[in-house]
Order: sequence, then C-alpha cells, then structure tokens
Amino acid sequence: NFASILGKTDNTTSQSQLLLGGIQGRIIGLVGNGSNAQGWTQSTTVLPLNTWTHIAVVYNGTATGNANRLRIYVNGTNQPLLFQSAIPTTTANVANPFKICRAATSSSVNIDGAVDEVRVWTKALSAATINNWNNIPVTSAHPDYTDLAAYYMMDDPLTPLSLADSAGSANGTITDATYIPNTNL
Repeated sequence: NFASILGKTDNTTSQSQLLLGGIQGRIIGLVGNGSNAQGWTQSTTVLPLNTWTHIAVVYNGTATGNANRLRIYVNGTNQPLLFQSAIPTTTANVANPFKICRAATSSSVNIDGAVDEVRVWTKALSAATINNWNNIPVTSAHPDYTDLAAYYMMDDPLTPLSLADSAGSANGTITDATYIPNTNL
C-alpha cells in the first residue's frame, strides 16, 4: 500500500503524486502526462518514524534525463532515486482537487501522520534554495516568492474545516482529518 502525502489525479496517466510507502517507508514520486506516459521513482532513503522530516519534490519537464527531470529532497539533501520508468516532459492538466494526506487514487490510502506547511511552486526550485528554506516559513524575502502558487501553513485555518492558502485564493477543506493547532511544530 501507498499512503498519499499529496497529489492530483483523475486516472492512471493523468496524475502527479507524492506517496509514502511501498517498500519500507520510502518516498515515491509519480508524474503522468495525461495521455500515454506515467513515470515514477522511489527514494533509496527510508524515512524515520516519529520524526519531523522536510520533503521537497522538484519536477522540471524541460530538463534532460530522469535524474534532472524529477528530484526528491529530504531535509534539504537531494536523494538518490531508483527510476522505474521514464519521467514525462509534460504533466496533465487535471481538473480534480489537489489533495494533501488524502488518497488521490484507489491504489493509495490516507496517510497516518502529521503535515505542517505545504508549498506549491510554479517553477523548479534550485537545490540551494530548498536547502536554505527547508525549515523557514516563506516570506517575501524568498528568492522565488513570486512563483509561489499555494502555501498551506497549517497554522490558522479560516474555520475548523478550512485550510487557508497564504499565497493566494486556493483555500482548501479539511476532510477525513483533524486539524490540531500546534505552534511548536
């Protein structure tokens, strides 16, 4: 089984997901182009249990080769990846909602864990930027601040069942999960 950390999908080739699980708690990244290709990889690193871990996934369809097209960082460090298929150069335009910690497909399950801060960018961030900002809240001082598409700080929901997007207007709804305010995360 795979536990979905975040993703957006409507079928097997129209998806982009970040999953946890599969083989001994490794991170899995899937990218689909919506027509005939779905590429995926898994990290060689096993995530520790009961430990806060920063995960960043960078997709750059203009890059050459799988290792440049899809990268996964854990606590700011680029991870060695085991590519299982070619990562497509384009992604699908999926109308379904973006999901955080909720199964994006029937082959994945809701994650049993906690999430603090989800950031979605319109560009591929550099390794240096990810490393420098992996444990710092995003402010206008961030070098790529204008490319921040959505930012879920998970600090102050609009209502108990809503999730505020600090970067814009892509507010979300908390479903099948519990919001637990904690300023110590």
